[in-house]
Amino acid sequence: MATTTSEERLYLLITEMIPLIEAKITQLEQRQGAAGTRRGVPNNAGEMDLDNLETLAVRLQRIKSWLENDPTLKTVLNQHLTTVNEQNQQREASRAWSIAIVTTIIGVVLGWLSSLLAAPATLWHLLGH
Repeated sequence: MATTTSEERLYLLITEMIPLIEAKITQLEQRQGAAGTRRGVPNNAGEMDLDNLETLAVRLQRIKSWLENDPTLKTVLNQHLTTVNEQNQQREASRAWSIAIVTTIIGVVLGWLSSLLAAPATLWHLLGH
């Protein structure tokens, strides 16, 4: 199985997104045509409007052509994505260590308290005073 670099994955993602966005544009055009609405009129809160989707599609096509034609951009992009990925991995490792240390300390304290309270003499002593 061949491995893909980050710029190849980005290129594939962009290549896959363009037809999806164009299909969404067509769907919105049909819906707006059937409803008799105009461009720029707000629609459902969760949906992008038609103008924004068309702008996004054009920008993705431009990025795709840049990636196809500029090997320097691919190198810079790969270096940047590698750096960001390494930073994210370091942050996640640090977070995992922090969680492990905190949960261990909490477990030790709870274990100590439960063993303290489990001794009958201690329990009677605490209840007697």
